[in-house]
Amino acid sequence: MVSHTSSLTFKSITDIHKSGKSYNQSIDRLATGKRIDKGSDNSAALTVVKQQEADYVSLKMALNNITDGMNFVNSGEQSLGHISGLIDKMYDYALQSAQSTYSDEQRQNILNEDFKALAAEIERTATSASFRGVSILNNTDTNFRIHVGYRATSDDRISIDMTELQATTSVLGTLKGSTSLAAVASTGITTEQTARDALDVLKIAREEILEKRHFIAENYKKLESQMGNLLERKAASEQSISRIQDADYAAETSEA
Repeated sequence: MVSHTSSLTFKSITDIHKSGKSYNQSIDRLATGKRIDKGSDNSAALTVVKQQEADYVSLKMALNNITDGMNFVNSGEQSLGHISGLIDKMYDYALQSAQSTYSDEQRQNILNEDFKALAAEIERTATSASFRGVSILNNTDTNFRIHVGYRATSDDRISIDMTELQATTSVLGTLKGSTSLAAVASTGITTEQTARDALDVLKIAREEILEKRHFIAENYKKLESQMGNLLERKAASEQSISRIQDADYAAETSEA
């Protein structure tokens, strides 16, 4: 004779155990807000989530890097704007000195002194312009890198030739084969001829500053574009992690 009592009792205990386990699992999910929180929940899904979370953290760091890069080039743009204004003032003084209505004494004591002071301010601005101690307008690095991605490939970096941004008085004017601004300031504008010579160099220096500002604008656009790309990836990553990991409140409360 087969007894059904023990088998029914065993089944009841098993059902109670399963029910209790399911209840506890639902309570855990409601408490954490996560459907998957440990390997026993779903080891494969947990592995995917952890990888996505690691990528998400790296994405946020890449966005910070891009912000730093944008601030870096913005600092350069502001300093170049200041230098541009100084060159314009130097040009005005040279233009005044190039005519015969000033005596040599007036050129020397008034126009030339101010002319040289402006050149000194250009040099000071170019050599002191920096971001976190890194020189912007007096940097010889031809492969200055901003890490804009969350991997380690060449596509995750933007490289800038910083020599394109050099704006010291020893460089300005020379990029197009002319005399340097430093040499012009040293000679001064004490005669009509030296003033006219200065005008030619200052005109070139103006063009060079404009080209440098265009160069900055191009690199800023690259950073801005990558920023938009990463923000889209960040949003997609958040949604993906949420879909896999977050608990279904309605389902869990019905279980609980």
